[in-house]
Amino acid sequence: MVGGEGEGEGEGESEGEAPCSAGQGDNVAEGEVIITNPQELGALAGCREITGALALANQEPLSRLAGLESLTSVGILIVESNAALTSLAGLESLTSVGCELFVDGNAASPQCQADALASRPGKACSCEGNDDTTSCD
Repeated sequence: MVGGEGEGEGEGESEGEAPCSAGQGDNVAEGEVIITNPQELGALAGCREITGALALANQEPLSRLAGLESLTSVGILIVESNAALTSLAGLESLTSVGCELFVDGNAASPQCQADALASRPGKACSCEGNDDTTSCD
């Protein structure tokens, strides 16, 4: 996991650091969280808010979003070009996206799940290029 804004200035998360630890503080990750491999999702277990962006992009082996079940709010959400991602399950508790939501190019993930995320409060949305043949029923 790598930090974003303020990286090198003592802000953001550094590689290997858990941005949000369950049972400590208010379970808020400050700044940007960029997932660089699927195993890093476990470090977000118990995290309820990410004030900046959460980016999960171009992760070929990423097949599920386990670890994000407690997340209720994120500044920007990017779930993009994850070919093996078969579901957006794990984001059911997400009720607020502050600025932008991008769920694009996840060919195995149901479009109806992306559309359901897009209906939650937020400002701009791009949800396309996902699997529109799989039912959400």
